[in-house]
Amino acid sequence: MGWQRLLEVNRSLEKEINQKVTSHNRGTMIEKMEELLEERGELLRTLSSPETDEEKAVLNEVREKDLAMQRRLEFLFNELKAEMRNNKKQKKGKQGYTNPYASVATMDGTYVDSKK
Repeated sequence: MGWQRLLEVNRSLEKEINQKVTSHNRGTMIEKMEELLEERGELLRTLSSPETDEEKAVLNEVREKDLAMQRRLEFLFNELKAEMRNNKKQKKGKQGYTNPYASVATMDGTYVDSKK
């Protein structure tokens, strides 16, 4: 029972990871992946070592898929970091156009008229 559930969770996680990521579904995908990773981790902690050939086959399948899923997760994470960096640059660039003198802190070159 536990080994079959591990296989189901692993397949669900693989399906979720291989979906196309858009700005609209990113949040729900991340939440779903976190839930599945938590459940898979809990199953791995609670399951004893495989005893039957079927359990060993399940474990081998999970191990084979794990490396590919790790690579895909790393790729998604790097893609997200790059997008966050670009958003930060765009925000900084827009602020530069709306208030170009915000970074100038000196009062050099100003003239204050004291006559009234």
